[in-house]
Amino acid sequence: MRCAGRLGWQGRRRRSVDRRNEMNSGIRRLEPSDVPACLALAVDRGWPEEEARWRLLLEVGEGYGWVAPDTGELVGAVVLTRFGARAGVVGLMLVRSDHGGRGIGRALMERLLDEAAGSDTVFLYATDEGRPLYEKLGFRASHEVATHLGTFVPPARPGALRVQTLAPGDIRELHVPDAALLGFDRGHLLDRLAKFAREIRVVRAPDGRVTGYAAAWDNAGRTAVGPVVAPTPDVLCALVEDIAVRDRGRAVRLECPVVPDGTVRAWAVRHGLRETGRCTFMVRGRPLPDGRLPSYAPFMQSIG
Repeated sequence: MRCAGRLGWQGRRRRSVDRRNEMNSGIRRLEPSDVPACLALAVDRGWPEEEARWRLLLEVGEGYGWVAPDTGELVGAVVLTRFGARAGVVGLMLVRSDHGGRGIGRALMERLLDEAAGSDTVFLYATDEGRPLYEKLGFRASHEVATHLGTFVPPARPGALRVQTLAPGDIRELHVPDAALLGFDRGHLLDRLAKFAREIRVVRAPDGRVTGYAAAWDNAGRTAVGPVVAPTPDVLCALVEDIAVRDRGRAVRLECPVVPDGTVRAWAVRHGLRETGRCTFMVRGRPLPDGRLPSYAPFMQSIG
């Protein structure tokens, strides 16, 4: 009986390995030429068609796609962006709606996690739909992130903080305050931000050092503000206000961590940026420091 049980267990394990190998055989690296197919996946899932975002992620990160063996069509995609050996972020996890429930998403995530095995921390922003899979793969919820959107209502009096435009050639000045707040190096992403963003606004210390910054970029006809890195929540609000006032009349989008210090979210609502949804920030591996959250707004959910 023990032998029969052992053979049965071994058979199930072998079938599981065979199944994983079969799924992995459909995975390949994504190239810039795959952007149109990635956009079709996004539209299929009701996401906006944002070519610039996909091109940015495939430039700074590693994209993996699952190709249907019968048609050769791209039916799943995910992107890993590394920040040195300390951290990596999962973004743009998508499976075409008519291929859901077949294990494609899990296969892509397992491949990505194999590739990210050297990172201390892997994190992502999860929808309610994706969260059960991520939990099975070892991710744990850290906090929620709220999306705020609306037409900015300026204050009665302009802010007193002096905010300046960062010259593209000075982009490396953001590296130090960014790494100091987050705990890992996003230098290669920030260098690309100089071309991707429409504008980067900064605050400086008396000695000229950049102590905070905010980037503005076009998001489906709106002004998206992020990343924002600041020494305090009040400075974060001042940076966002500066951009929103300069873009008066355009809808503004801002992502805010949901934390006990609700300064930024309360300020956003007071100024016309209503909450439109939430996702869950999840971490696998070493936790990230929570102290950064009140003074930070992510670039976008697909890249942190």
